[in-house]
Amino acid sequence: MLQQQVKERFSDIEYPKWKRVGELQKKDLIQENFDKKMLEIEYNETIIHQGVRIHQLRGRDADIDEVFYIPYESTLERFKAYPYGTHEKYITEADGFFDQGVIVNVPKNVSVEEPVFLRYDAGKGNGFIDHNLICVGEGANITVVFDYTSSGDEIGYHNGLIRVLAEANARVKIILLQTFAKGIDHIQNTVSVIGNYGHVEYVSFDLGANVIASDYSAHLVGEASESEVATAYIGNGHQRLDLGYNSTHYGRYSQSLIETKGALLDHARKVFRGNLKFERGSTKSSGEESEYVLLLDENVRSDALPALLCDEDDVSGEHAASAGQVDEDQLFYLMSRGFNLKEAKKLVIHGSFSPIIDRLGITSIQERVELELERRLLYA
Repeated sequence: MLQQQVKERFSDIEYPKWKRVGELQKKDLIQENFDKKMLEIEYNETIIHQGVRIHQLRGRDADIDEVFYIPYESTLERFKAYPYGTHEKYITEADGFFDQGVIVNVPKNVSVEEPVFLRYDAGKGNGFIDHNLICVGEGANITVVFDYTSSGDEIGYHNGLIRVLAEANARVKIILLQTFAKGIDHIQNTVSVIGNYGHVEYVSFDLGANVIASDYSAHLVGEASESEVATAYIGNGHQRLDLGYNSTHYGRYSQSLIETKGALLDHARKVFRGNLKFERGSTKSSGEESEYVLLLDENVRSDALPALLCDEDDVSGEHAASAGQVDEDQLFYLMSRGFNLKEAKKLVIHGSFSPIIDRLGITSIQERVELELERRLLYA
């Protein structure tokens, strides 16, 4: 009944019209995949003995209200207090029509030493909607890796929603690797609510898809709460990207960082929206955001819209955005050492992305990123 109410609300909301992204594929493309297994979960089973609960969601479960909406109603209410997402239409769609998803619940003071891997595979076409809730108790810590992929170039659609609740003194790391094929329109909404002395780190790589519309919003509710965002992206062909990163400070002494690296080739178009906001009461807080994008062809387009909003006096905020062509002398030097133009560009991009790659901290994921850079830059 509760999910049905969400579906009814969804039908009353119009799809957004984005100038830079254009019209996206609609969810009717996903229907054929409802009964396919797209999600693989990998974790060390010892965490179950520590009290960690991992529950896989299926949108067609008859008892979805009983297993999700009713038990987590109070948790979901906490997220309603804060703005987030690319658009209400896609948040509501993920709430009402998800066909895949996971709840990860980490009890108080439990330390999960090894990452939990969530691998979503869209196959050769169509797509899916996934809904994920990560609840980390007071003093607990965990790393969760979201690996989104597909094969083939058929038209498809993905809408992913990740909610992260980090209680007091909790430490959470979310890694998101997106390597969809070029036929997929990819929407990603991620939000975190961070309690006193809590820390959430979000590291993402967008290396595929046709259209990317993503939003990450960190709400630093608690005193001395911390948020770190480190992301990288590549746009090539006629790819279109609309990337939003937001840090909103509520608690005193809270700290945030947004660091984004990008590279655009061919005819790709991108807009970066970075927002730092200091609400009243967030005294002694500090935030920093930056984006640097390499423009590797003449026909690319890059727009950056960094913003600093402040309702409190005693805070510190910095924002910067820059876009630049690759140094011709640098390319000439690399090519004079035997590299062709594509190889030289790859090396330059890799050098720019290295600080974000280092943040991954998981060898297997770092190797995946290295291989994807190789494949997408040299053999595109």
